[in-house]
Amino acid sequence: MTKPGSFPAWHDLTLANMSVQLYLMAVEAQKLAVARWAAVATGNATLGGELRIAITERVSAMHEAREVLFHALLGGKRDLGLGPILQIFRKRLRAGQRRLDPSATR
Repeated sequence: MTKPGSFPAWHDLTLANMSVQLYLMAVEAQKLAVARWAAVATGNATLGGELRIAITERVSAMHEAREVLFHALLGGKRDLGLGPILQIFRKRLRAGQRRLDPSATR
């Protein structure tokens, strides 16, 4: 049996809740991938352009997430900041979905 508090805190996310949040984010990422391929298939976007945007979004999100984690570690926090990290990636996913939504007014 483990002692209470032996694992780092995850912004009040239990392991089950964290798993659900990661699963939902994976579903959102799949929906964005489908929207990207649909945009390319219908001629609304070029493959090279979408790949460039996708890579840029991922690198930017990873950089921002790294900074959040780095500041948490430097600050000596036991809370590793998974909640804010998930928010960073979900924010990027939502922005991509809005950009590719054919019903959005531009």
